[in-house]
Amino acid sequence: MSRRHTTTNRASVYADLAEALGSGRSFEELAPQFAFCALRAVSAADGASVTRRQDDTITYIATVQLKGLEGRRVKLENSFTGRVIDARQAAIFVPSNNHAAASSGRASLDGIKSGIVAPIVSGGEVVGTVGVVSFKRADAFDDRALREMQNLADYIGSGLG
Repeated sequence: MSRRHTTTNRASVYADLAEALGSGRSFEELAPQFAFCALRAVSAADGASVTRRQDDTITYIATVQLKGLEGRRVKLENSFTGRVIDARQAAIFVPSNNHAAASSGRASLDGIKSGIVAPIVSGGEVVGTVGVVSFKRADAFDDRALREMQNLADYIGSGLG
């Protein structure tokens, strides 16, 4: 992919996010668009999701190319996503790298080889996450993709606030 195409795609993703965030709709109503923008922002991604945090759990409220995840509720304790939320920092997930056993087991059952999860912080609180996955490669994501997902989550969070 050429640098010009990547820059154009990135600009398009953020323009779409700005328009959505300016619409006055709720986080839940915007979640499908956030997931789609995440998928577009990271070229190696095969699927994307947005979760809503509720106390000690997250619920998948929007997914793109991730069958069976929408509506799934997951406890944060001892989970990869819980660690991301606690750290308030995006991270790369590879099930074979000895991450939280429950998270690795769920990812393997869903056919996920790797992923990135980024916390969405609004009003000083983590309200949810945005993530991308690869079904093909454990090494699909690099530091550049990680930064892109953190930037995307930060942009969403600031727009919600």
